[in-house]
Amino acid sequence: MANKNDKTNPLSAKAFFQKVRSSTLLQAVLLIALGLLLLLMPQTATLTCVYVMGAYCVVMGAFTLFQYARLGDARSLAGNVLIVGIGYLVAALVIFVFPQPIASVFSFLLGILMVIGGLVNIVRSVEMRAYPGSGWIPMLVVAALVTVGGVVVVINPFGTTMALVMVLGALLVAKGASDLAMEIMFSHALKEAPQA
Repeated sequence: MANKNDKTNPLSAKAFFQKVRSSTLLQAVLLIALGLLLLLMPQTATLTCVYVMGAYCVVMGAFTLFQYARLGDARSLAGNVLIVGIGYLVAALVIFVFPQPIASVFSFLLGILMVIGGLVNIVRSVEMRAYPGSGWIPMLVVAALVTVGGVVVVINPFGTTMALVMVLGALLVAKGASDLAMEIMFSHALKEAPQA
């Protein structure tokens, strides 16, 4: 019986981390897509951007809950995954029910999210120092730039909405690309690390 449990727990943990990584990769791809949309179409109305963000929250919420449902025995490790999935769907509901108020503070909210995401990536970049060849310094620089960019967006010194939208697009692309690169390098570093 002990041997069975010893085998089940590592497998459950592995399944958990694989599902979380899949969710992070999807989020990174969606951020890049949204950023490119804003960069290539800076004249896009703010309200349209809000609806696109709502759709993003729906996709991420549904995907996260689907991944949680597939975790099986690893669900005991994934209480936070369930909360994140529900949080995405609640955010989507708020966006679709109150699009106009959200549109009025859209850039401010995205700026705050960029600051938080940039700070999280700064911490993750520093943690990657433990893995030789992980490329943590470029990731740290990008994360710092995203954080600073988020602060700039919150302050909003731009004279035109189009300039602000383009800066937001560039930040979203940088954040998504940084997340994507970090996940790939972190996964590679773990594979290369000596097993205990």
